[in-house]
Amino acid sequence: MTEPKRRLKGEQRRELVVDAARALFAERAYDEVSIGDIASRAGVSRTVMYDHFPSKQALVQSFLMEEMSALLAALTEQLLGAGTSYERFAAVVRTHFDFVQQRPLAFRMLALDSRTDADIAQAGRDLRDLSDQALSAALAADAERAGLDIDNTDRTISVVMLTAAIRGLCEWWFEHPEVSSAEISEMAVKLLWGGVRSIAE
Repeated sequence: MTEPKRRLKGEQRRELVVDAARALFAERAYDEVSIGDIASRAGVSRTVMYDHFPSKQALVQSFLMEEMSALLAALTEQLLGAGTSYERFAAVVRTHFDFVQQRPLAFRMLALDSRTDADIAQAGRDLRDLSDQALSAALAADAERAGLDIDNTDRTISVVMLTAAIRGLCEWWFEHPEVSSAEISEMAVKLLWGGVRSIAE
């Protein structure tokens, strides 16, 4: 005799939904994932989905800052580490690509955008601003040693350009997974170090 299927508790169903959403948003852009996709991956009905989250936006926002905080913490740790400016920069780039490979959802959150949801589009812009501000603040020690004002506009612009370049490389990398983390990190350091060096000079 087949045992009756055990009914999941509300919190267990919620975890299934969140885990399914995390997996899907790590694979695809926000606009390419529907509520139906998430429900199907989680093995629940749409009704169960809406019991826990009123919208796809609310679901994403439930884990948005957790992923971003993890990425920023990993990068800031390298920027504040020992060694020369070049060694710290190279460590940051390597850490970024290694982190993205291990937790692609974090990068998807950093690249978050939407053509149909203005609030999500704004959340993506806010996250990118937060990332740029955190990296700019972390670079302040090197800037001060070089005799630069920590609010120097050139440094701020350079940081924005560097982070935008790294995000662009990550987007390309998602489409070319045959390239190793070591290969893309090495090339990124070679190409981008000139911009960082110009800050210190």
